[in-house]
Amino acid sequence: MDAKRWMLSAATWLLLAWPAAAQMPGSLPPCPGTSGGFTMRCACWGPGNGPVWGTGIYAIESSICAAARHAGVIGETGGAVRVSPMAGLANYRGSHRNGITSMDKGASQRSFRVERGAETWGAPPR
Repeated sequence: MDAKRWMLSAATWLLLAWPAAAQMPGSLPPCPGTSGGFTMRCACWGPGNGPVWGTGIYAIESSICAAARHAGVIGETGGAVRVSPMAGLANYRGSHRNGITSMDKGASQRSFRVERGAETWGAPPR
């Protein structure tokens, strides 16, 4: 498995494996030190980056990097993406944005939203 596909798989696994225990039913508690989300790097955009369900708020089964491209958070060269897990929705509405077509979907147990992340990795230690 190449590094790009591994990174997408690892990020999706992280969302799916998020702790199930929560104070409010249906909410996703943060992992220690994450403040309820995480930042990841999406590599350059290309075909086969996975399906997307929803607009703005995406079903957990969606490709994180494809959702970020759909939302306009990253361009064709990729970039840092901040992922915030959310409770699932009863329905997700698809749309066509930024060259990506997302699909409609019924209920999903979990969701996420994406926003531009800060690219802080690779900086020399101080």
